[in-house]
Amino acid sequence: MNEPGLSRSDRRLYLGAFPIGHGAVDWGSGAMWLLAPAIALALDLSPTQVGLLFTMKMLGAGLAYVPAGIIGDSTKRRGIFLLSTFWWVAVAYLISSLMNSFWALVLFMAIASAGAASWHPVAMGTMVQKMPRRRAFVIAVHGLGGTVSEVLAPLSVGFMLVHLDWRETLQLTVLPAVVMGLIFVRLASRVAPPERKRPSRSEFVEMLRIWSRRDGLSVLILFALYNMAVMALYSMIGLYLEEARGLSSIFTAVTFSVMIVASTIAALWFGRISDAVGRRPVILAGLVLGSASLLILSLATGTVALFVATTAAGVFLLGTRAAITATALEIVGRWETTVLGIALAVGEGVGGLGAVFAGLAGEINLSYALVFGAGMALLAGVVVLLQPSRNVASRPAISR
Repeated sequence: MNEPGLSRSDRRLYLGAFPIGHGAVDWGSGAMWLLAPAIALALDLSPTQVGLLFTMKMLGAGLAYVPAGIIGDSTKRRGIFLLSTFWWVAVAYLISSLMNSFWALVLFMAIASAGAASWHPVAMGTMVQKMPRRRAFVIAVHGLGGTVSEVLAPLSVGFMLVHLDWRETLQLTVLPAVVMGLIFVRLASRVAPPERKRPSRSEFVEMLRIWSRRDGLSVLILFALYNMAVMALYSMIGLYLEEARGLSSIFTAVTFSVMIVASTIAALWFGRISDAVGRRPVILAGLVLGSASLLILSLATGTVALFVATTAAGVFLLGTRAAITATALEIVGRWETTVLGIALAVGEGVGGLGAVFAGLAGEINLSYALVFGAGMALLAGVVVLLQPSRNVASRPAISR
């Protein structure tokens, strides 16, 4: 992808190092999707407690998004801030691995998630500012790093748990953040400062007013419902495949990883399409088909059917993430890191409740957790249908 004024070194930094950095800060989170069943077994946790663990992780992330976004639009030393997130994440996960109390574990997991979350609005906002004509596609490229972590981390966990306990496995998951933290010492100074001065207090208030209008509220509600569906899938899929369907941890890890790979390929494709023809048809199709995939997954029993349905959920539900995220950028049209911070805080902060609600449904039957996710995806689709026709989700990205 070529952008006017974007040098080869900039492309290596923003389209290479930034996605890799994303993968490094998210490696521990990716590992947790398959570590959760092992932790639940070792600490005798219920499905509700597992869901609560993920909800509190999302809450920790939600609390960090807005401050991180404001910092991203305020400081000229964005690179130093991004550098700090690697060490923040590594230290918090190491401390988490030493905890015996459920609530102490939850606390430090939430702190680790806050560190990882702080990377996202600053990194994505910087990338979008450098390549404004391809917002959804650029966000999808940033997501490639998350794909690496969510593919390789669960796979590595599946194999490591054969030989190690969950504590030792969690400790090893900090290595990517440590390595990237060392590498980024040299890259931090190359990260571009904000293109505009930070929003003043009155401008920030005006930004909040924009979010309070019908266009803005519909996007925030879409974010929240979508993330509730995603968190229901993410937090319960490991337990569902292993406990309800009797699959091995290795097969579950492979299935989860294929789902993530499929979702990223779909996100790149969906992102390009939504940049060209508009957000609404892409988002709506993804939500409806994603909901159907979750319902099929909740009913499937055969190994092949479970694998195919899980992959389909990744393609259609998870694959729309970049297109949905791009809608937030077009609500305000500037101060990208602050805007992303607000959108991610509301969307993922509230969306994190999807994990605990799915856990409560899973107490009755783990397949109900997936039915809950399907329902949230359908509700998100209804929000898309009810959005005003002038809403940014209905039209292509605006070139600047």
